[in-house]
Amino acid sequence: MTDGGGGVPGAGTGSVIRHAAALSVILPGLAQILAGRRASGGFALWVWVGCLSILVLRWDVVLDAPLGPLDHRVAFVTLFAGLLGAWAWSFRALRRTPRSPQAEVTGPWWPVAESFSRSRLAVLGLVIVGTAYLVALLVPFIAPYEPGITAGFGSEGMLRPSLAHPFGTDRLARDVFTMVLYGARISLSIGLIAVAISVTIGTVLGAVSGYLGGWSDSVIMRVVDVVIAFPRLVLLIAVVALFNSSLLLIILVLGLTQWPTTTRLVRGEVLSLRERDFVQAARALGYSRARIIFRHIVPNVLAPVIVAATLGIGDMIVLEAGLSYLGLGVQGDVPSWGAMVADGQSNMLNAWWISTFAGLAIVFTVLSFNLVGDGLRDALDPHIE
Repeated sequence: MTDGGGGVPGAGTGSVIRHAAALSVILPGLAQILAGRRASGGFALWVWVGCLSILVLRWDVVLDAPLGPLDHRVAFVTLFAGLLGAWAWSFRALRRTPRSPQAEVTGPWWPVAESFSRSRLAVLGLVIVGTAYLVALLVPFIAPYEPGITAGFGSEGMLRPSLAHPFGTDRLARDVFTMVLYGARISLSIGLIAVAISVTIGTVLGAVSGYLGGWSDSVIMRVVDVVIAFPRLVLLIAVVALFNSSLLLIILVLGLTQWPTTTRLVRGEVLSLRERDFVQAARALGYSRARIIFRHIVPNVLAPVIVAATLGIGDMIVLEAGLSYLGLGVQGDVPSWGAMVADGQSNMLNAWWISTFAGLAIVFTVLSFNLVGDGLRDALDPHIE
């Protein structure tokens, strides 16, 4: 039975859920935006609309991609993964949406996500970073021309930005917009992989140093002091100048010179954790040192490591740009952003667009990573109000 003014409890909520599900089928993320979850819903909607637009506008290129070069096949997989991922994310978020005002969504990372989403600048930075990596993977479907191709342009070198060439052309008549898009793959991949290497090495060494102490701690810290004391830029220039510059060499050189900062950070955290009750309990149960370090201590120091890694990617991109500016970066038909800045420096008055757009790409990308890092630091630090 129901009272005269009510109805079946929960019927209205069920209707809302059904309407939200219908909206998510048409436009993934729209239901979350209408429900007030603008960050997650907006990004899902942005990815869906972007991937769908590429699929419609470049249908002929997409159809040929499975039989094309490796980067075209990667772009093909990324395109449909973006479409399906945005749809799946939207429905997953709908299932986790509370069905009553009293219900709460819980989870170990939920408070962090809620705190992070309250920072508009951090969310904006995350959207820009996510879009940059998505564009880097989908660049064969987005770029209007093939990279490094000058045939067909004739005497169209040093043209100003126009509809045919949004960012103009360089002295070799190459489309600058195309080179900026393809250069993103080099700069972003170097930043991500080099930071992954440095964070892995730094976390392992810092955890071992802080937990074991004694001579192990002394040896590791002395090595850290030596690496930090040595001028890193000089080391980078020397190593790259001695060997043939390649993408792999740049990644290894940057990744193997950045880890001391993470080592010191992790060591300091481990020193405060190794005497905690849960570590003492693990020792009393007879667990091995390796298990205590990697199963109990390392997961508890990931918060500052994640923040350091996010900020470190921007640092890596700037370092790579500096090496490319000096002519020691990745060599090939597709230049990185730093190489483009160096290539256009001699023509800043007559062809300002060659260096300007690549420089702006570096600035906005690094700024976005810094915004994400600041947002994560505020969300993960309980002492920051």
